[in-house]
Amino acid sequence: MTKFLPAALRPYAKPDATLLPLGLALLAILPAMLGWGWFCLVLLSASSIASALTLRTITPLRELLALGGFFEVTIRALRLAVLLLLGARIWTDTAIAIPFALGGLAIVVMSIFTEITVSRLATRLTPEIYTRNLPIAAGKPPFTAKVLADGLALVVPELLIIFGASLITRSVLLAWLIAVLAVRTMAAGTLITGKVLRTKGAAFRARAISDVQRAIKDRHAQVALYLGLGSSDTVYQLEGWLATAEDIPQETIVIVRSVPIFHALGKTSLPVIALTNSQDLLLLDLTNLRACLFVSNTGDIIHLLREQNPMSAFIGHGDSDKSSSFNPFTKVYDEVWVAGQAGADRYSRAMIGLRPEQFVSVGRPQLDAIDLTALPSTSDNYVPTVLYAPTWEGWNADQEYCSLLGQGAQIVERLLASPQRIRLIYKPHPFTGIRDPKARATSDRIIAMIRSANERAGLNATEATPSKPSQAQSATEANELATAAGNKFFASLAPDAHVVVRPNSGLGIFQCFEHADALITDISSVLSDFIATGRPYAVCNPGTDSADDFVREFPSARGGMLIDRDGAGTGDFLNVVAAVTPDPKVEVRAEVREYLLGPSEPTASARFNEAITALIERANRRIEARSAGSQS
Repeated sequence: MTKFLPAALRPYAKPDATLLPLGLALLAILPAMLGWGWFCLVLLSASSIASALTLRTITPLRELLALGGFFEVTIRALRLAVLLLLGARIWTDTAIAIPFALGGLAIVVMSIFTEITVSRLATRLTPEIYTRNLPIAAGKPPFTAKVLADGLALVVPELLIIFGASLITRSVLLAWLIAVLAVRTMAAGTLITGKVLRTKGAAFRARAISDVQRAIKDRHAQVALYLGLGSSDTVYQLEGWLATAEDIPQETIVIVRSVPIFHALGKTSLPVIALTNSQDLLLLDLTNLRACLFVSNTGDIIHLLREQNPMSAFIGHGDSDKSSSFNPFTKVYDEVWVAGQAGADRYSRAMIGLRPEQFVSVGRPQLDAIDLTALPSTSDNYVPTVLYAPTWEGWNADQEYCSLLGQGAQIVERLLASPQRIRLIYKPHPFTGIRDPKARATSDRIIAMIRSANERAGLNATEATPSKPSQAQSATEANELATAAGNKFFASLAPDAHVVVRPNSGLGIFQCFEHADALITDISSVLSDFIATGRPYAVCNPGTDSADDFVREFPSARGGMLIDRDGAGTGDFLNVVAAVTPDPKVEVRAEVREYLLGPSEPTASARFNEAITALIERANRRIEARSAGSQS
């Protein structure tokens, strides 16, 4: 069923423990309206207990609901409303309902402050420090501290109110006693929680930090790969570098600041540490580090940049002509690693204050994972494949390069109606529709067009379904298994079958590259990466700029053909793909490739590792100079 939902909604349609307390509370509404007292009260009690049991779940829905800050308080208020609805049906004495209403309201109001207090203490004193590939012996937090941190101080008083209502009594005095007891229980529970967390919780935190410190010291790590706070959707920013980092000659660790990112992170042989609290990171002795690599600009990078010994380098998570590729924030780093001269020129044209000596050209070592031999040899029955991979609409109008808001539908219409036999692979960006619903609507329309075209040809609607390589032990092995899965998937298809590759389908952008004879895309890192294949590409001009102005602003487009906002240029490009007309951009594309990605020799992987070594040597020289200066 989920395959018929928009891609953005699919993660929330899966079984989710977060729905349990909410669903039980909603389920209690009808019994409350009918006056079924005991049945309603049992559901409300189960909802309250489920809130505590699912408090620490990490799910897409939990991440979404947590944006409001007080999801648990909202459910608690819902349960109170249901309880009052029940009271309106079965409490004959208004004087009895008043204490329950006031007591419940007090619990909801107090729970806001209690939840803030408990959350802060739980984070600071009983941190859930997650690690991979590191021998950590701290174990789980103390049982009492964990139970209290999971909300026992909030569950007990609420259950008192709920069970008090089950007495169904005319005793106004008893009603007031239960309400007062519930409120005082909450106050006492908050104080007890604070005391336990400050004692047992603090002791556990000290042991956990000590274990992490010992493990890092034993590894003699010199390089750290860092991704700051973010949702699980941003994990791709780090995953693209894992295989490259696994080949770094020096000992390397991965530091993430988000538990959802840690759980979403793919396989790697590198040690990984998730430290969500700034104090935990600041407590660690990281003086052995010599190089810190940052894949994204987040505010919490200051917690690692403050370290005196290591040098910092911004390596980013993509190389493109987008304005986000020359962010002024980048000035905080010692070095800025770019793929080729194009990267340095972008910063220079933007005049944001970076010095020429800060730029280091390392190529795009991730592209080594692309298997350029995956395409079958051409034959009389060969059907060339075009990959359409539009970018998303960006955070604002200045970053709006998305062709789905312009020519996207026309491109697909013309491709599906092409007189030449051409297969289409459609891969939308995972963030499509986040800012502008029109982009998601166009994407859904394109998917429907592809499904109809397959059905007219007597083919099943084809969506990529290869499973993710769960048996991989490293990112390098995962890339190899993904390529094998992609080869198997495409080999199973009819030559004319068009394919939709949704986010998280098990087929990555590199696997799409491997099976594409040509690319249609927008200004994005997809363009810069695909150019490594040497194959033809077309770039969508989403605005009204002339071709000359567009190429002048976005030099990466110079090696491709342009498709205007009305779709003009699609037919000319498809003629090149089908070999009806010669490719006019072969020589220019080779020049642009070197401009974007640097020279082919030495390889990008070799240049990247050389840059790591040089950065470490630079850090050591600075440490020696600082030491000599302090002794003089």
